[in-house]
Amino acid sequence: MNKKNILAMSLIELIVAMALLSVIVLAFSNIQLFSHVQLWNADIQSRLQNDVNLVLDHMHKNISKAIGSRAVLPSTAVIDTTAISGDPAIKVKVDSGTGVPAAGHWIAYRYRTGATASRYEIWYYWDTAGTGEHHETLAKNISFFNVATGDNYVAVRIAARPSAGSAVSQDNPEVELSTTINLPMVSLK
Repeated sequence: MNKKNILAMSLIELIVAMALLSVIVLAFSNIQLFSHVQLWNADIQSRLQNDVNLVLDHMHKNISKAIGSRAVLPSTAVIDTTAISGDPAIKVKVDSGTGVPAAGHWIAYRYRTGATASRYEIWYYWDTAGTGEHHETLAKNISFFNVATGDNYVAVRIAARPSAGSAVSQDNPEVELSTTINLPMVSLK
């Protein structure tokens, strides 16, 4: 009887090949999962950064129109950082287009911190000092809002998270931006 060389794999070779293949598949799936998480984090951070940047741009555009004299009028007559209903806020007397300080009107930005449905939002009041119903929501998911004033500038710092009430984590990244707003129409004399 003539024996022919039969090409075949033994059971051990088959098990080793399957183990190597599963390690390769597992490595590719881990790379894919890591890429997915990184893409999600980058997307969330980009959206939060856009929201905070929109608020800072809005504040810069409107607060820089503050008008008055800190030497003649008390500082609260131009800029007021007292809370609105317990919420951190900034109220600013802005130019109404006449260039006369007495003709200005008040605007306000309010960071909602109370236990309501609108918690962690920044509201903009365009015709009152933050006490009326005429407001719009500029951003949600704001985790931090701070305003500091100087002689003729306002420094603003805002942070946001997907879940503003929860701690910072890999699944809840935080974005923080700040700006300094010069007040060219606020005189120190």
